Amino acid sequence: GLSCQHLPSLAVIEVNLGMPEPDVITEELMREVRNALTHLYDPAYLQTSPLLPLVEDEATGDRALRAKRLRHCLVACIEALKPEGGVEEARVSSRVYPVMHYRYIDGLSMEEVARKRALSLRQTYREHRAGLEAVCSLLCETNYPRTALAPPAIASASTMPQPSWRS
Repeated sequence: GLSCQHLPSLAVIEVNLGMPEPDVITEELMREVRNALTHLYDPAYLQTSPLLPLVEDEATGDRALRAKRLRHCLVACIEALKPEGGVEEARVSSRVYPVMHYRYIDGLSMEEVARKRALSLRQTYREHRAGLEAVCSLLCETNYPRTALAPPAIASASTMPQPSWRS
């Protein structure tokens, strides 16, 4: 089942999917995050995503706004992977961040990402999995709806990065 420790709105998901121990990144959560990232620019899909309770409480009625918030949250999680800190942190994130950015923000296939990064496809999938785990962890650790996302900050779709194939 999906898992995040501090979000009471996950009760609905808990009933439907069962909740493992807190702080556990489950395959179900990884699958739902991967699905949402794959449909990052598809508002109709995001409006029905089971991840919506992770980014805000269900009291907000506007489904389109909820989908924009989820997209903004997922993009923010990927951007949070951008290298900043010490040497070891930069070494790991410098491999993971471009894979996640090219794959989901730019909308490239895994084969195109591998070519662009000069990695084998197998290594690209390893980096991709590490990136998915990091995004899942960030979703669980960050209380986005109450801190980072105010409606005006995401009201305009023009502020969202668009994949290169949509330009």
